[in-house]
Amino acid sequence: MSHSHKDFDAEDQFKSGFDISYIRRFLGYAAPQKLYIILALVFLALSSATQLITPNIYRKSIDNYLVPLYTFIPSDHEALEKYPELSKVAIPAGEDAVAVPTSFLEKNKDISDSIKDKGENHYIFKLESYDGTHGFVYGGNWFVPDKEFADIDPALLTKIRGADITGLKRMFCLFLLVLAVHALSDYFHRLTLEIASQRTMYALRMALFEHLQSLSVSLFNRTPIGKLVTRVTNDIEAINSMLSTVAVQMLASAGMFIGSLIIVLYINWKLTLVSLAVLPFCVVITIVFRLIVRKVHRELRRILAKINGVLTEEFSGIKMIQSFNQQKRRREEFAEVNASYYKAGFKNVICMGVFGPILDLIRHFGTALIILYGGICVLDGDLTLGSLMAFITYFGHLCNPLMQISNQITQLQSSLAASERIFTLLDTKNEVAQPKLPVIVGDPKGEIEFKNVDFSYIEGEQVLKDVSFRIEPGKSIAIVGPTGAGKSSLINLVCRFYDANKGEVLLDGVNVKDWSNEELRKHISIVLQGTFVFSRSIYENIALGDPTITREKAIKAAETVCANQFIEKLPHGYDEVMAERGATLSAGEKQLLCFARALAHDPRILILDEATSNVDPATEHLIQDAIDKLMIGRTSMIVAHRLSTIHKVDEIFVLDDGKIIERGSHAELMAKKGAYYDLYLLQFSRRI
Repeated sequence: MSHSHKDFDAEDQFKSGFDISYIRRFLGYAAPQKLYIILALVFLALSSATQLITPNIYRKSIDNYLVPLYTFIPSDHEALEKYPELSKVAIPAGEDAVAVPTSFLEKNKDISDSIKDKGENHYIFKLESYDGTHGFVYGGNWFVPDKEFADIDPALLTKIRGADITGLKRMFCLFLLVLAVHALSDYFHRLTLEIASQRTMYALRMALFEHLQSLSVSLFNRTPIGKLVTRVTNDIEAINSMLSTVAVQMLASAGMFIGSLIIVLYINWKLTLVSLAVLPFCVVITIVFRLIVRKVHRELRRILAKINGVLTEEFSGIKMIQSFNQQKRRREEFAEVNASYYKAGFKNVICMGVFGPILDLIRHFGTALIILYGGICVLDGDLTLGSLMAFITYFGHLCNPLMQISNQITQLQSSLAASERIFTLLDTKNEVAQPKLPVIVGDPKGEIEFKNVDFSYIEGEQVLKDVSFRIEPGKSIAIVGPTGAGKSSLINLVCRFYDANKGEVLLDGVNVKDWSNEELRKHISIVLQGTFVFSRSIYENIALGDPTITREKAIKAAETVCANQFIEKLPHGYDEVMAERGATLSAGEKQLLCFARALAHDPRILILDEATSNVDPATEHLIQDAIDKLMIGRTSMIVAHRLSTIHKVDEIFVLDDGKIIERGSHAELMAKKGAYYDLYLLQFSRRI
């Protein structure tokens, strides 16, 4: 799947349904981290298991040591013969009854269901502890009815329940052990998962950055830079949660739900059915919430990208805004965009504010049902108190995943919206794509030829019309003409920033489309009217990372164009780090620095696009000789408004309305007294 630049610019042209291929592609970036992901899942499983074990520790502590209940059944009950394991745990409790641990009956549902005539629940202690008041004794044991247990002297209970206290201490130690395992497994789960997610985001961010670098400049002309910055920063961070939070945590939530469901079914399937009665309402609400919140999050991402675009434009043009006193109007425009973001964010808050409390209400209602029905079961002897307490905890484990999933759905929607934008951008076609088998030319001579070239930035609005010319290697030409005539477009085609709509642009007889972009541009140095200085040292701005440009070579280039005069005055000279876009340099100084950059790269083809427009007359005179020397042996194209700077070129092209209407040397064109003559007289009459 691929998209044109126009497809990408249309912010709202995403499909209403989510394309599952985006998730598959994201997993492709995560695949190299599968070892860390597997380890994260293992630690997650261990962490979840400890959470499922903990309520069972509570249950055993209550049933075996705090409330060790026994249920009376008739001594001649057929179940005692049918189930030998029941006979093994039965304790004689009179002439016609035996006492069976209530917890045993709870674990063995088939046995418990076969006994319909259960008696009262009792506690059993040793005969020597008998207080002579409560319960009865039989066969060396003291039997205390459940309803009389609270009347026994607390001091006596403490004395006779020493074994239970010891058991509670053991359960406490087991609980601490499980807690330690949970803490360690949770730590390593988070650690391994974060390593995997950060490495995945690094790979995705690099892929997106490299793809953006490879795209033609038309994308950057059509798309606000702030939106592209949002893709590489905010959207990458948003999609990060798809792996680090959503995917794995949703898996954990599902595992916790299934594990808890199995356990509660084992504890008491009837009570489980009662508790599950509320879950369909949770599912319906969650589905409705998902549909609503996805639209909200997509709107949030769209407006955030717009805000970044507005801010980028605002701060880039702050001088112009302040000089024309546009602060108030710009504040109003930003307030409008900011208000849209506020409204979208408020919609999200409302969604979360409604959804969470509704789920809480349903969960608490389910807990109330469990206490009601489970309490009856405890009173009837079908359920122990410890099991009821554990069941309530497990019911929380059933509901909590749904609550977590609601939050995870919010993050997932944000991630899905971000992934749409990221992969749509990654699918954007390069309008000046690299050839599959680029031609290897070697060391080019520098011959440039245009053959019947038509070109337009916008379909139907031609900028160049059937342009044809040839520049011999080592020759120089100048291109003049009114604004909008198409002068800079010729340069864009030579550098292959754009491709011609019709005709051919050739370098050494080879169509520039058949050159690799890197090889083509390696032989071209360009100095534009709009200079750009990186936030690097002076030397790094000249060398641009080229290892063949030594410090000495950079200094020599600077001296040739007289840039050394201001560089040597800087506190750190060639090591002086520039402010953003060279804000501390004058326009002329930045232009000289760009000249030094072009000279240092020793190009076969030199292109100057209004390169002396920001240089004062005195400096222009100094560097004109340097330009003349630089053009010797190199093919040179000069776009100029200052006609005084192009007298020495081999040929001048006069461009108007996308066509070459005149060509020749300065003397020849002046003798013709045509368009060039008129331009020349107009410019110099203004100077006079």
